[in-house]
Formats: sequence, structure tokens, C-alpha cells
Amino acid sequence: MADALNNQLKIAARKYIFEGKTKKESLTIAGYSPSYIKKNSRNLFRSAAMESYIDELERRREEEMAEMWRTMAQDAPAIYRKYKKLAEDTTSDDVKRKIYFDILNRTGYISANKLEITSKKGSIEDLDADIAKLELQLDQEGYGKPKKDDISE
Repeated sequence: MADALNNQLKIAARKYIFEGKTKKESLTIAGYSPSYIKKNSRNLFRSAAMESYIDELERRREEEMAEMWRTMAQDAPAIYRKYKKLAEDTTSDDVKRKIYFDILNRTGYISANKLEITSKKGSIEDLDADIAKLELQLDQEGYGKPKKDDISE
């Protein structure tokens, strides 16, 4: 049914689904005039062909998002190890504090304690202890165990 749509409508649908534009913005970007949009925007998005095309785009977007999350979940342990090694190798307490804070923050581990840790009061020892707790939790849940490919990185 998408073949029944002209290129302008396909562009509008893609802007609407993939970029989160409003219907009006999508139609404007696709090249429709403001007066035409005012008169016809509801009907353009209600046609059976457009609804079918939007359903197809939504399915595609959901598949792409699911694949992105799978990829991120697979890559996370290796990225974490590299980031932690960077923190261990630095001689600057400020850099180490920022890296540890970022690790803990991205895992949702310290969102309530942001102000304390970003200040000079958050000692490296406190952050080391928080990282150790997080690693223990990750190990217990089966995350963070290196794969053969990750060991050489």
C-alpha cells in the first residue's frame, strides 16, 4: 500500500515516525504549502495507504531500537572494563573522580548522591568502595565477565 503514496507523503511519514516531528512539521518539511496543510493535513494522515505505511515504519523503528539495545547490552561489559582501566591508570584524582562518578551515574547507582560525589567531598576511596559494590552486584547478576574477544582489547 505504500506504493500508493507519493514521495512527499513518504518523506512526511518518515519525519513523523523517525524524527518525532508533528504532522504539520512533517508535511512542511516534505514540501507542502501551509495553506494545503491547513486544508488537508488530517486527511493526508488518515488514508489507508498512509496508515499502512506508518505502521510499517513503526515496526521498522521498533526493530531498529531493539537491535540498538541488544548491541549496547553486548558491548557494555567491554566498555566498562576499558573505562575502569582508564580510571585506574590516571594519576589525577579529579579525572579519576569524574570517571568513577560517570560509571556509577550511568548505571543508576548514585543518582541520589550526585552533589556529594561531584564535590571535592567525595573521596577517591569512597568512589573505589562504590565501584567495588557495583562490580560485586554485576558479578552476582552475571554481567561483566569478559568474553574471549574482550580479553585482548
